[in-house]
Amino acid sequence: MESRDPIRALMKALSNYLLKHGSRILSITNILGQDKVRISIESLYWYHNISTGYRYLEDAVKEILSDKAKIATLNDKGINIVKIKGNFYIEVPRQLIKQLARNGK
Repeated sequence: MESRDPIRALMKALSNYLLKHGSRILSITNILGQDKVRISIESLYWYHNISTGYRYLEDAVKEILSDKAKIATLNDKGINIVKIKGNFYIEVPRQLIKQLARNGK
């Protein structure tokens, strides 16, 4: 069994989500001229796989948010986690959406 990695868990859920919804999101961002998209963490719950070692995706997100190095790792990928009105969102650059929607990696 692989060791638990909260970033891997989040990225796997995001990749699975974007394989399904990426082309639609890219079409919309192209029309609107957006360079990044905000996706609610709740939207990713359905795409989370417990084989990552986390029963709930929110546990992985909490672990990321409690560790500055993990936050920096996500930021290096151009990803930010933000909290708005009590809900968490992941901000993802359009270029990464394009990559993940194409091949999930």
